[in-house]
Amino acid sequence: SIGDPIVCLIDDIQWANRTEMDVLKALMIGATNPFTFIFTCRPGNHPFLKTTDEFEGRTEISLQGLKRNSVQKLIAAMLRMDNPDDCICLANFISRTTNGNPFFIRQKIISLCDEGLLRVGNNGWDWDINEIEEVHENVLGDVVIMLQEKMKKLPALTQHALKICSSIGSKIDLYILGLLIRETYADMQRIVEVEDNEALAASSISMASQEGLLDVIENGKGVAFTHDSVNEAAYSLLQPDQHAPYHLRLGQILLKKICCPNLLQKYLFTISIQLARGVELITDEEDRIATACTFFSAGEKSMAASAFPEAHFFFAKGCQLLRHDDWTNNYRLCCDIYTKAADTAALTKDFQEMDKCLAILF
Repeated sequence: SIGDPIVCLIDDIQWANRTEMDVLKALMIGATNPFTFIFTCRPGNHPFLKTTDEFEGRTEISLQGLKRNSVQKLIAAMLRMDNPDDCICLANFISRTTNGNPFFIRQKIISLCDEGLLRVGNNGWDWDINEIEEVHENVLGDVVIMLQEKMKKLPALTQHALKICSSIGSKIDLYILGLLIRETYADMQRIVEVEDNEALAASSISMASQEGLLDVIENGKGVAFTHDSVNEAAYSLLQPDQHAPYHLRLGQILLKKICCPNLLQKYLFTISIQLARGVELITDEEDRIATACTFFSAGEKSMAASAFPEAHFFFAKGCQLLRHDDWTNNYRLCCDIYTKAADTAALTKDFQEMDKCLAILF
């Protein structure tokens, strides 16, 4: 019999991978209760939108930024001004440069205060709109640049922590963050007195949290960027040619420093993804084989979760690392990786890749 109606809300669906989308599709098809699914997604041509096209009753609602008069009222409330018309010029500027995004509006106000362009005078808040326009003429509409400039004014240790956070992803455990800070920060003398990794991480990112760049999550055990643009700005602190070496370094540190089997399994995907982003730079023989073994473990863990596209990704990365001599020195590893790569290629219907793996095996 039909049960009670259920509303299912899933936020930020743009981060869903193929396996997760297949699970959601199966859930929607197999639902017997009166279901209402609500998905939120950032603008863009995400594959999930095509998945939902076949469902009847699909409604798409595009959320626009705040209107200029709403921005004006919001700024007047933030600055505790009785008459919103008193900030009309400032509201026009901020509305134009943020497209009415509430998060960007808040960051723009904070930035203007930090730069002394928005200040408290004898009769309340004071500003010179011509001065603001002149200073910000090169960053109109680019909130990422604004956030990046803000980050560059933070202490060096905080900037270093933000680089690590952005390289790992939208969120990170404090244990991992503290471990990586300890192993990569140049000024070791400043942090040597802090023995606990989580305490070190919390201390390092405290100012970023105060500035609204990071949120504490998971009962104080982790942090997450407050917005995608903050993540992007933090990642842009690294030069493009530093990305691959930086990811590889982080992955190798985690692989060598995490000795507990349970922790290694917990952070296996985090480690493997970092290694994968710098795999082309691996030259040391010992590191090459250790990384291939790590990819194999990540692939097996993905297969156990029926995440076959992700499993094939890791097995393929493992195959990429193997050399002709490994069929003599590491025969079992070669057989296992290529066999699993062929299996997952078949499961994901990549038969051309399957044939390549089988040709090498046989």
